[in-house]
Amino acid sequence: DDSLDAKQLEARFTGDALQQRTANYKIRAKVKDYEVVPPRITNRQESYKLVQSTEDWPRVVLATVASEPGVKKASTPSPSATKSDAAQQQEESPTLALMLVQDNPHVNFQVSRVVALRGGQKMPDAAPAEEGTARVSDDLSTLALTPAAAVADYAKVLQGGDKVAEASAFNLQDDVLVTKSGAAWVAQAQAKAKKDGNESVKYSVTVTPSDSELISLSTGVGGALVSATLREERIEDSAGGRAKPTATASVTALSGLEGRQDKLVRVVTHQILFFIPSKTSGGQVQRLGVTSELVEARK
Repeated sequence: DDSLDAKQLEARFTGDALQQRTANYKIRAKVKDYEVVPPRITNRQESYKLVQSTEDWPRVVLATVASEPGVKKASTPSPSATKSDAAQQQEESPTLALMLVQDNPHVNFQVSRVVALRGGQKMPDAAPAEEGTARVSDDLSTLALTPAAAVADYAKVLQGGDKVAEASAFNLQDDVLVTKSGAAWVAQAQAKAKKDGNESVKYSVTVTPSDSELISLSTGVGGALVSATLREERIEDSAGGRAKPTATASVTALSGLEGRQDKLVRVVTHQILFFIPSKTSGGQVQRLGVTSELVEARK
């Protein structure tokens, strides 16, 4: 984290965790006042842990660890600095849920997802780690929603807002991802553009599950924890008007785009951990945590 060298991560990180950290390093290497500094992962394990019990590979482990605030060098904010796409969810030192994957017996476990758990969040009951647990299929029907449906439906909630039909299956109380991202981002961005006299710029968003595989583990006592990644594309379009979207410093760092553009697309990924209760419990799906980061930008 100090050297901002993603190559040093490749032995320990993979998948979405590596993609987010790599993008963050690339931005911070060029934008000294970028406010999103990932919390440091410590070796202080918390009590919650799920270990897949299997004779085969790949194998997965979900472990929770303490974190420390990432080191951010003092700097003078640049004139182009703006609130980043990930900053609204960032806490300084949250408990982190790490999804660890071992592809075969000859390699070490790697971190495939890092999720910052919500403050004050109570983790669901789980079987003791020494007993092990099972990985469940994406279409397991004994849960309130199948893992695949839960992820797809939450994407619809982000894109359409908390009034869409799919929202009723989720506990959205104090869910800042829903109030800051997706449809909420569109409404807030459009309102700001109107206030600034740039109402001709049109904002839209698409949210879809990423191509990364879901990892779902039974808690052993009813329900499952599901690790997934959503891909949110935030689109700013001049729509032929005089007002045009402007590339921020973070967009320039990732894409090389500078100044006013006819159209800008920023891609934010959200690594998410869900708890899906059993169908018989009558409970709602809970988002236990999220880690968000701007990972791509283009015209």
